[in-house]
Amino acid sequence: MRVVECECPFGGERIICYFTAVERVDFRGLVKDLAREYRTRIEMRQVGARDEARLLADFETCGREVCCKSFLKTLKPISMRMAKLQKSTLDPTQVSGRCGRLKCCLHYENVGYEELDKRLPRNGARVHTSQGEGVVISRQVLTQLLQIRTDADVVLAVSIEDLLAPGEAKTAGGLRQPAASPGPQRGRRQKPAEQEKPAPATPSVEPRRGEPDQAAEVAEPDGNRAEESKSPSGTSTKRRRRRGRGRRNRKRTPSGDKPGNEGGS
Repeated sequence: MRVVECECPFGGERIICYFTAVERVDFRGLVKDLAREYRTRIEMRQVGARDEARLLADFETCGREVCCKSFLKTLKPISMRMAKLQKSTLDPTQVSGRCGRLKCCLHYENVGYEELDKRLPRNGARVHTSQGEGVVISRQVLTQLLQIRTDADVVLAVSIEDLLAPGEAKTAGGLRQPAASPGPQRGRRQKPAEQEKPAPATPSVEPRRGEPDQAAEVAEPDGNRAEESKSPSGTSTKRRRRRGRGRRNRKRTPSGDKPGNEGGS
């Protein structure tokens, strides 16, 4: 085991010792001896290589303070694929930090490199350019450039924006032919749809004091409403029935007697 650092918190109740070891170590005997010597509680904590750099390291090769000591709270895993995608050198001494592991800064721009990598065709893919067809032999993710070997055994550096679609028309000189823009269409101008004007609001007339409201209707029983259904001539059936009853009463009276002269003279 190798002791990295020891600290005594404020108050002196205990002493914390940080150490590194390749294998698991039984340090119970060491703790008893240290407790007898310093007459306090002893804590032994095993740390890894990155935690060791967080405790001891100061500056990195870039000239700035190491990230794990300045602002990083959680240490995320770093893979060799991130270094290959960013076209970093694969020399371990160049891509390794103070801890001996891959630098944490490789994770910062990995998301941006992955987005740019999706836009580029893979190595060996067949593409179409203004100078003919060819095969991708190399890619530059950050600059979005491709090295293409054409069928005429010519190596070209082409931007991703200069690639042509397989069915796109080309001129005889190999340049891209711009598509013909449609001419202006002549025709009658369409009149804008006329908006319907809102109908003028009818002025409301308020009834005067003391006068009955003409719009008020008197509720009648349902039976009377059924009998007062108007006929096609405009007269109600109720009035006709009343007239018929009066004629019957007149026929029943004697011819000599008139109604109203029943009393003796």
